[in-house]
Amino acid sequence: MAQLALAQQTIRNRLSSIGAVRLVIAAPLILFLVLELTHITQAWLAVQNAARFGIRYTVTQEFDSQYCAEAAFHYGLGIVDPGI
Repeated sequence: MAQLALAQQTIRNRLSSIGAVRLVIAAPLILFLVLELTHITQAWLAVQNAARFGIRYTVTQEFDSQYCAEAAFHYGLGIVDPGI
């Protein structure tokens, strides 16, 4: 009976070790995927907004430098001179 309990304990330890190895392998992959998806989403939004700015200018023939400067600031493009 003691051997059976010892065998069951050994199996439980191995299974928990396998779970730990799976976690060590899967966690960086999941983190990488989440980070890449956020970068892709940010780039997609930047392209959409650039297209919107272009269409707005094409339709209205008006250029709002303050609006463009604020958008550039929010997208992390740094300080943009609205006088350009």
